[in-house]
Amino acid sequence: MFIRKTEEGYVVEMSATEHEKAMTYGTEEYRALREIRSDYPGIEVMPVKTMKPTKVKDKLNMKTIKAYVKANGTDDQKAAFAKIALPHFTEEGEYIEALSFFEITKWFRAEFPEYIGSRENHLAEVEKIFDEVERKIEASRKEREEKKRAELKAEVEEFLAA
Repeated sequence: MFIRKTEEGYVVEMSATEHEKAMTYGTEEYRALREIRSDYPGIEVMPVKTMKPTKVKDKLNMKTIKAYVKANGTDDQKAAFAKIALPHFTEEGEYIEALSFFEITKWFRAEFPEYIGSRENHLAEVEKIFDEVERKIEASRKEREEKKRAELKAEVEEFLAA
């Protein structure tokens, strides 16, 4: 939740998740919103869309497979890849089409299981980084919210004291 002043008055901005929790009786968010509304009758509540980082997905494609086999494959694996993934002519002159992408990926996953494991580890590390960023954003948001709440409360107390 974040309170900001507009030309029309004060507005409480909150994420869709916070808004849903604030509309549920008894939750912490509900009590906080109720307290804000008692201090500022007529305050507007505005759910805002938050941008979440997109998750990195495994994008296994022919370019990736080809580069990985070339960099990490043995001579036998490279030769096998060339036979199944690259169209070619046999010694008898017969033209051989490349296998389907599905068949090539099936071969690749069987030949290079470490690629999948390392990719999963990488994705897990990226997920941890995103989680930490989200935690920091939320902590910063709460800090700003508390600061703004204190400023608004002080403004009201000063107004009432005068």
